[in-house]
Amino acid sequence: MFSKSDVLDYLKRHLNLTEPLAVSFVDIGNINYVYRVVSGKDEYYVKSSSGQERKKTVFTDHFSLRSERLAKEVGFMQLLRKSLPDYSSSFPEVVHYSPEEKVVVMSDVATGKVLLKDDLEQGVISVELMGELGRFLAKHHAVRVDFEDDVFFKPLLAFRTTLSSGKVDILVQKEIKRMYELIVAEDSGFFLSGDFSPKNIFYYGKSLSICDLEFCCLGDRWYDVGFFLCHLHLLKVFRSFDVEAAIASFLEGYHSVFEEELDTKRIDFYIGTGMLNRIDGVSRESYMKDDLLEDARAHACSLIVSKGK
Repeated sequence: MFSKSDVLDYLKRHLNLTEPLAVSFVDIGNINYVYRVVSGKDEYYVKSSSGQERKKTVFTDHFSLRSERLAKEVGFMQLLRKSLPDYSSSFPEVVHYSPEEKVVVMSDVATGKVLLKDDLEQGVISVELMGELGRFLAKHHAVRVDFEDDVFFKPLLAFRTTLSSGKVDILVQKEIKRMYELIVAEDSGFFLSGDFSPKNIFYYGKSLSICDLEFCCLGDRWYDVGFFLCHLHLLKVFRSFDVEAAIASFLEGYHSVFEEELDTKRIDFYIGTGMLNRIDGVSRESYMKDDLLEDARAHACSLIVSKGK
């Protein structure tokens, strides 16, 4: 537990912030304690990784409790700000970090911007913005890193969640297991976001802000592409939104940076597993009504076993 009083104590000790501060808890995610702090004209986010999850999830016996996780996120923020100068202001700046206390204070990059998740769920889907997001993600993948490939690859947990749900047929299970073995055996060195989700993206016009970088990792770049697009597919099923132009724009934007052919089989596979993970995992959205769950599962499963284009 990391409380408001802990936040105030930390800021006083490390940043000498003693004036009246407005501190509010940010109830996002399942793993960390996050607070927004307003100090005069300055705004910060304080994240604590206490070594214990806020909510019970599939991460309990794996990545979330590794002591180095927050340290890696701090490193990722610094790396991305340096490696992507055109997007340096899109990533939080590390104001203070204590590896001993497992607390990081970050600059606020969200003020004045709209959370993409909120707009998408209201049907506000900008085709132009989707293209910019595709280009941004491709440039993220092009960043060269020199850390060891020991950074957790989030899809492995998504697969486990899907297989343990007991809600997909044997053909789909076999394909997931086959792809799992293939992916584990690969030596894929692309630098992934690992959680390129609308809940972590803020925007104003073409200006982007990206938060929650703790799942950055080395791995299969098509995972990031498919995981982002799975949210559009979910809105297509549950809200009947027309998302085809937005999906095409995102892929075109990505392809404009990486000109080689898109691996549509991999992308479809990750869209499908991402959908199932959202439907049957701990992060089901409120708009996912029970009467359409089977339709969504069927759509996801058809993508998992598809052959691509």
